[in-house]
Parts: sequence; structure tokens; C-alpha cells
Amino acid sequence: SEDPAQLVGRMCIVRLLDGRTFLKRLRKGAQPGLFTLVSANAPDIEDVPVEWAARYTFHIPSYAWRKAR
Repeated sequence: SEDPAQLVGRMCIVRLLDGRTFLKRLRKGAQPGLFTLVSANAPDIEDVPVEWAARYTFHIPSYAWRKAR
């Protein structure tokens, strides 16, 4: 995991203090130490403390690379 403040603006795997884990884009919160989690298909989760965050590396499964027959 990395310092969440260094991952602002990136897609991350984010663990909140309450145990929930998300794949979201990190945005600065209203106060230092708080973050807003942004998603394209769900409401933002605003001004929450983050236990840890890790960069999300895009993964394409091998079946997606196979040519259709």
C-alpha cells in the first residue's frame, strides 16, 4: 500500500477504516486526512479517512485476448 495523498487522481484499491474496500478514483477531501472516493457508476463517498490505498494496475484476462472463431 501507499500513502493515499500520493495517489490523488488515480484509480486505486482503497480500504476504509470501517473495513469496506473499493476500486475508486481518489480525490482530496474537505480537510487534510480525508478523501472522496469517486466512481463512474455510483455516488461519491465523501470525506472519509482511508486506512490504505494501492495503485490499481489494469488487467485484461487472457480470454479477452483470444480471437473469436
